[in-house]
Amino acid sequence: MVGSNPTATELPIITLTEVESHLFGLLNEAAAQVGQGTVLRVAGGWVRDKLLGKESDDVDIALDNVSGAAFAELLNKCLQDKGLETRSIGVIQANPEQSKHLETARVLVLGHWIDFTNLRTETYRADSRIPEISFGTAVEDASRRDFTINSLFYNLQTESVEDWTGQGLADLLGPAGAIRTPLPALTTFLDDPLRLLRAIRFSSRFALPLDANIVAAAENEELQHALFGKVSRERVGLEVEGMLSGKDARPAVALEMLVNLGLSDVVFWMPEEVKTRVLPVGGMEGWAQRGLANVRMANALLMEREKPGIWRDIAEGGTEGSMQGAQGSIQGFMQVVRVTSAYMQPRREHRLCFLAAMLAPWEKHCMTEDRKPVEKKIGVVQWFVREALKHRAKDAEDLTALFGALDRCQSLTETMGAWSGRATGQEGRKVQKMRPGDACGTRDVERRRSEEQDNRWRAARLEAGRLLRDLKGLWRTGLDVACARECASLKGGENPTTESPSKRACDISVTLKALYEVQNRYQHTIDAVQGMGLDGIWNLRPLLDGKAVISNLGLPKGPLVGAVMDAQIEWQLQHPRGNAEELTKHLQTLVAERVIGTRDEDGVTHKARKEKKTGK
Repeated sequence: MVGSNPTATELPIITLTEVESHLFGLLNEAAAQVGQGTVLRVAGGWVRDKLLGKESDDVDIALDNVSGAAFAELLNKCLQDKGLETRSIGVIQANPEQSKHLETARVLVLGHWIDFTNLRTETYRADSRIPEISFGTAVEDASRRDFTINSLFYNLQTESVEDWTGQGLADLLGPAGAIRTPLPALTTFLDDPLRLLRAIRFSSRFALPLDANIVAAAENEELQHALFGKVSRERVGLEVEGMLSGKDARPAVALEMLVNLGLSDVVFWMPEEVKTRVLPVGGMEGWAQRGLANVRMANALLMEREKPGIWRDIAEGGTEGSMQGAQGSIQGFMQVVRVTSAYMQPRREHRLCFLAAMLAPWEKHCMTEDRKPVEKKIGVVQWFVREALKHRAKDAEDLTALFGALDRCQSLTETMGAWSGRATGQEGRKVQKMRPGDACGTRDVERRRSEEQDNRWRAARLEAGRLLRDLKGLWRTGLDVACARECASLKGGENPTTESPSKRACDISVTLKALYEVQNRYQHTIDAVQGMGLDGIWNLRPLLDGKAVISNLGLPKGPLVGAVMDAQIEWQLQHPRGNAEELTKHLQTLVAERVIGTRDEDGVTHKARKEKKTGK
């Protein structure tokens, strides 16, 4: 009940660190000097995190009867009197577009930056998410916050937690915990539609379900229009970024909620005039479900990497070759993928993997961007990242590179399987650890290998090396996304069904054995790439620089030199222990036979084309 605070016997105790105790003691001394009975409260995230057993240095102080700037001046004087370090006070002006609705004063205390602001109450105009602010009480301030778990205070004077909504502690720590709004959900979200996306982020982060009132509010057309019309794309993009890579982020869970709440078209927005020209198979209703199927599989792949054996354990639960016997395993597998609370580390590769998996249905679609004075053709994915989410240009570049290489990633797994003598989808021997230049670990073994096997190894290393030099550090991500896409497609997701795509859970209609075999083929490729010593191959430098090429081969300056530089990299990929003398002889032969040249777009050299035409 709003306005009531549990008795002391009902409140959990927050254990302060030595630094926090010293810090809060100084703040109480400064409050006493104000002489107005000023009460200091730590608000929001610090209280929530401490109650969850997590350390936090994000201390925000709410003041009841003095401005943040005035209290900061007094605090600095108190610190100076004690001979402690002080810094000039930073005043952060109100900036509603960045969720800073009231002026905030920032002070350095004991090496920690502390923000000071006032307890407040907010009212909103119908045409804006920017509130009008006035001073308020602790009850009013708690009530106007986004969610009950963020409405808790820690009173520095009483050294106790305050739950003025009467629901915050239960929602955060109780068995029936949930993400809930202090006021009616629709009212809260219409005041600030961005809070709907924040609900998804907090729900996925803390493994707390959304309150039924929030789910119902999300379906409100007025709210969805408000989220699109009142919230800047930059703010939408920041919330999505928090879902993908924020603290304790669980991207797969967040994206699943985003789709199930019908918000995918709001978040991944494109102009109506563009939709009709570039719709993927299945239309706007179907693309998000197909993307979500990729996301689930990507999540499963990363889980397997973090906890090896999950795939095998689930796959072995059914009878091999029996669809009926595997049904229980399929259900268990999807339960693990969807509901898992395995937290993904906020690495950039992970966030790109999930974003790429979600947008994969658009990978081959382009749109015309009307930018004067000329029109420009760009990929739909690039537009989503750059315009709909306002993410950094590097993300758009990386995703464009990833999607351009997915088919090559899948092809590489077939090549690696053929080279190792391992039939696709069958158990094979483990890839042996190889030194660069050793086709199978030792020179004695290499000598005994047939010329055909040796050529297959060199061809496999060349294909893998080309891919890695294009994707660089994203090569594992490329293989992960390609694997997720292939696994998701095994269920026949591109075929129409009698069920509505929005209601269909994208159930996998193949045995888990088949899924495991696909995953195993990609993992085998990763092992093979590493065994060939190719990780980091994008840093490989030519054995001969441009001057040496011109001198050794007697070439004039010009395009041919560039072609020779490309050719020597490819030779080095196939002969990792080769030396400059061997390379020079090889290049001299290519120049003499006039077959040297750069690769075409499909990766075929001029020499290969010549051999193909002549039937060699």
